[in-house]
Amino acid sequence: YIYAMLDPIFYIDNGSKVAIGGSFGGVIDMFDSFSPKFEYTRRFYEEAREQNIYNISGNFRTSQNTQIRLEYDFKNRFEDKRNYNEDNLKLIFNYYF
Repeated sequence: YIYAMLDPIFYIDNGSKVAIGGSFGGVIDMFDSFSPKFEYTRRFYEEAREQNIYNISGNFRTSQNTQIRLEYDFKNRFEDKRNYNEDNLKLIFNYYF
């Protein structure tokens, strides 16, 4: 399936930040124990800041109530007339009860 979302954002951290953005992505749900997902997010902050987030992940169902997710994020931010890039790789264990 595919999806699209509108993302209003409000942060409180040494002052407040307000942003508006959107995300769209898809989940390929055709395998019994594996579901890959991709997502793109674009955010516009106050003071002419922008952010792009590219996310790809794979969910591996290991039993009826456990799941392992491998997730990669690439973030590209534009602020103060400069570009900043950030990579994140996460390994997540979910237990559902």
